[in-house]
Amino acid sequence: TNYYFNVSPLEEEGKVEGTTSSALAGALDRFAQFFIAPLFDQSMLERELRAVNSEYLNGRTADNWRSFQLLKHGASHDHPFSKFGCGNYNTLTNGGDAGLKEKEGEENSVDFFGGGTSPRDALIEFWTEKYHSGNIRLCVVGRASLD
Repeated sequence: TNYYFNVSPLEEEGKVEGTTSSALAGALDRFAQFFIAPLFDQSMLERELRAVNSEYLNGRTADNWRSFQLLKHGASHDHPFSKFGCGNYNTLTNGGDAGLKEKEGEENSVDFFGGGTSPRDALIEFWTEKYHSGNIRLCVVGRASLD
């Protein structure tokens, strides 16, 4: 997973040239919290699943996505590169249907997931296994000194 974001420099009174701005320091701290103490809030999963599904549906028709899938298809089926690279609502909820509506009186249930199952436990397991300092690299581009 790659994360990209830009931080516009703040005009800070008394800031010494070549030092890290408070905007960058704050942005890096907020970013780091995802890796230090993620919330994995059950009530936000449905919204995130729908966002992932939307990205999947929009990407399927993009030529670069199709070319990448063709490249993966030609790779050895024993290699991880050939595996499915992104999920959709159905795959991430073990059969859930994003178009399936909840029964009347059950609206806004945090456990509905279109008839599928919640991916929260698998998400926490994946995060615990993969999101550690041995697997993470950070690159910061800026004008501040490294000293």
